[in-house]
Amino acid sequence: MSHTVKIAVSFKAAEIPILRKALAAKGWQLVENAMSRQYTGNAGPYRYVAVNPGKGHNAYDIGINVVGDNLELMTDFYGGSIEASLGMQLQGLKQEYAAAVIEDEYQNATISRSTDAHGNLILEVEQWG
Repeated sequence: MSHTVKIAVSFKAAEIPILRKALAAKGWQLVENAMSRQYTGNAGPYRYVAVNPGKGHNAYDIGINVVGDNLELMTDFYGGSIEASLGMQLQGLKQEYAAAVIEDEYQNATISRSTDAHGNLILEVEQWG
């Protein structure tokens, strides 16, 4: 059964540029003031929409609204396109977001990326001076 749900994840509204970078690393685009593709058709409008790069009939987007200092994400996981691209429970996006925060914080550092046997992102940060 398909339905739109609120995603239990914490992203701060002030960190939209970091979320944009994390989504871009996964092939997604973040647009402002748009409708979101979902099972029932287009939903919204949302302050931001993470546009799914998939082209299938179930390539649903993620609608994002600003609620106080936080972002509220709404989507439909039916069909698996979001999970295939961003990971189960958005784990891949969360990892890219964390990496983007670290890269933003340590701009003068050398940062190496790798993945473990389970596909988890591993960052090694070397900072001098």
